[in-house]
Amino acid sequence: MVKISKIEFKKSVDREIKKFLKTVFEKLAIEFIQYHNIYPDSKDSILFNSEESLLLGLFNNTIIRNFTEHQSAIEFGSYNNNEFIGRSDLMVFAKDFELIVEAKKWIYDGKNNTASQMIEYIKDPKEQLLKYYHAERSNCNNDPYIMLLIFEYVNLKKYPDCKLKDYNIETSDGINYYAAYEEGNSGLMVYGFVK
Repeated sequence: MVKISKIEFKKSVDREIKKFLKTVFEKLAIEFIQYHNIYPDSKDSILFNSEESLLLGLFNNTIIRNFTEHQSAIEFGSYNNNEFIGRSDLMVFAKDFELIVEAKKWIYDGKNNTASQMIEYIKDPKEQLLKYYHAERSNCNNDPYIMLLIFEYVNLKKYPDCKLKDYNIETSDGINYYAAYEEGNSGLMVYGFVK
């Protein structure tokens, strides 16, 4: 059974988007459980260590199942002055906000990264996300939020000292939210920034 180890936001996260994402992170555990109900022979590591597209799809399903008034598009084509610049992984259209998401899937390597290393790791995805933001903001009703969504698989059997619930978000520059899930010998850290 999937359990949530922790959900945390820095104080700087806007209240509206924080409330929305807190619900999404809480309900995401249900999506993981439903996945296992559909595929009962799958091992826990298969889900948490799956491709980015499956994890992003479950994240999107969580949004559309729990916020029926919201619309979303996966692999949303972005254009700047009629020039195609790429596809943002997810675009969410709500009544009061829009959210542009760039997702990444990483595998925990046992290292405790410093704040400066974390900033370096997220540099390229952040630049990619900002390109989508600049292309899409004039097409939105509101100034859209941007979100870097990192799914990081942890093999807890290989790295038993990785304490998912002990992660300190306040010491991580560039990161302003964190959620962690566990099942058996597998963990999934979900983190990044939203602004």
